[in-house]
Amino acid sequence: MFQQDEWNGGEPTGMIEAQRVTLVTAYENGYFEEPREADLADIAAKLGLSPTAIGGRIRRSTGRFVETALLDD
Repeated sequence: MFQQDEWNGGEPTGMIEAQRVTLVTAYENGYFEEPREADLADIAAKLGLSPTAIGGRIRRSTGRFVETALLDD
């Protein structure tokens, strides 16, 4: 598995920093576990945003990650 030691402004995922922080926070708090250990409201409370905003960031960052890391050009 690829691990990047430094965040370099979007490479290789193309994500902006806010999306990266949201996705990492969701992961670290169990949002992607089955069953979920945290929901959108939990992640939103940690980041001081609305659940709707967090849901949008997770969708956009996940889509960007798939687009840049998993799909062939």
